[in-house]
Amino acid sequence: MPQRDTSSQLTLIGLLCAFALLVNATAGGSAAAHDAAKGALVLAALAGAYVLLQVDPAWPLSIGLAATIFSGHWADAGSPVPIDRVLIGLGLLSLFLRARGVRDIFGAKPSGIHWLLLAASAYALSSAVISGTITDKNSLFGLLDRYGF
Repeated sequence: MPQRDTSSQLTLIGLLCAFALLVNATAGGSAAAHDAAKGALVLAALAGAYVLLQVDPAWPLSIGLAATIFSGHWADAGSPVPIDRVLIGLGLLSLFLRARGVRDIFGAKPSGIHWLLLAASAYALSSAVISGTITDKNSLFGLLDRYGF
């Protein structure tokens, strides 16, 4: 797969982050300046998501897996969303968007272990639905965290 040149996009992301930090540092408590800084960070996040969709899917997946050490503590770091899950989601989305067939996703024709994992996932999800715990926030996140959905 040919690599795309992302240096100009990365430069734009860096400039947007620097602008957001500069505005936030010089704001002096102004609500308008904080809103401008948040807007610049949102633009930087969108540009970063675009770049992550352009690079090889192994990058966002690997960074997302490495970021899981902070799982459950993103609010302590000041992040409103779990960044590790966003990165893993972007990596999977990038993989699925580039796939031309099933072999591009699984690496080969799906084997028995793939079907076994699908059956186990269906069992866990249907068990949560039947028992009524799918609507409970703690149970849902337990299913997401422990089972890997």
